[in-house]
Amino acid sequence: VERAVRRATGCAPVDARRLTRKAHTDGYCMVKSGGKNECLAAMLLLREAGLLVNVTTSAWLSHESRATALLGLLRDVCGCSNGLRRVVCNILLSECGISAQGGLE
Repeated sequence: VERAVRRATGCAPVDARRLTRKAHTDGYCMVKSGGKNECLAAMLLLREAGLLVNVTTSAWLSHESRATALLGLLRDVCGCSNGLRRVVCNILLSECGISAQGGLE
């Protein structure tokens, strides 16, 4: 994986290791910043190595980061108690139009 990251980004071995650790720990990381064609070329090299890759605009990246932080917070809150988890799940299901008993409303 580190070799694929180095090939796609041109970064140093120590940076490739840092990026792969971050992706492993956080589930994602930004490995390339630049023009659209440059990023698409890097994406293809990483996909050839069997990695899951998305190209995202910088404007969208801040939304993704906030959503990831929010989901982490929600995971932590729901891990505190089964009752709280049940309440949160019921609210989320009702927002999607699904009843807690598993059917559509």
